Amino acid sequence: MSLFMGINFMLIFIANDYADAFPRNKIEKSYANAKHLREFTDQLQRNDNTQLSSNTISFPIRRLVLLLAGSFNPVTIGHLRMPEIARDYYCLHSIQLLEVIISPVNEFYNKTSLTPATHRIEMLRAAIYNDNKWLSVDTWEAEQPFWTPVNLALDHHYKIIKQKYGEDTELRLLAGSDLVQEMLNPTKWSPKVINYIMRTYGVTCITRLSDTEVNRGDSIIEYITKEMPNQWKQHVEFIVDTMTNDISSTKVRAQLAEGYSVKYIVPDAAIAIIYYYGLYNSTAPISLFT
Repeated sequence: MSLFMGINFMLIFIANDYADAFPRNKIEKSYANAKHLREFTDQLQRNDNTQLSSNTISFPIRRLVLLLAGSFNPVTIGHLRMPEIARDYYCLHSIQLLEVIISPVNEFYNKTSLTPATHRIEMLRAAIYNDNKWLSVDTWEAEQPFWTPVNLALDHHYKIIKQKYGEDTELRLLAGSDLVQEMLNPTKWSPKVINYIMRTYGVTCITRLSDTEVNRGDSIIEYITKEMPNQWKQHVEFIVDTMTNDISSTKVRAQLAEGYSVKYIVPDAAIAIIYYYGLYNSTAPISLFT
């Protein structure tokens, strides 16, 4: 099914099943408004060469592409906030973020309740439909006949971005603090692989003000760096998300299975796809029957 067919059935499905809450004209208007806002902000960025204010920001000193890898099972607002947070941070530091590549893992990844890659890809594409000028969903990793470690995905995209944007373009891994903590666990990640990722590409870590290590009281940044070898520290950039949230795909799946609404947690376009295919044991939200 094509992307445009997917968007069409999404609108029809929502309009039919959420007629009172989501009339079709409001859905179409919201997509149009979002598209116009993104076009406006993108035009400002092009005109100013990533400058928000000529008084505070200079011309880009680095050109950068980020790879956001994960299961996206399903995609949430929390996932989509990560590229936005990174773009603000790098723009304010005179670094031009050219693109964020979203790379969902394939079905050989050892994770319970992992829905087929085709559905996760469809949800991601629908979710970023109005932001596809700088966000992209790449299917290379998901299409491999075996589980592909993130270092191989980085190697694959490194060659492509050099051809697309030039030799002066950097590639980094974009990750949440939970993943970075997991990377430091030698029973889950090979230290040799992590050393390669750190030294070759580097990691941009999005952390949150609400993140604390339960029994220590340290901030998550302090905790991660305490556990991290010194030779890796210079290759990690921490960005604090000042808007606290505790959104996770695990909690979303539980909500869906119980028949609770996940609106404003999961993009509307992805919600439509979830209910269309009946993913995650989802049922119609309780609110529809009250």
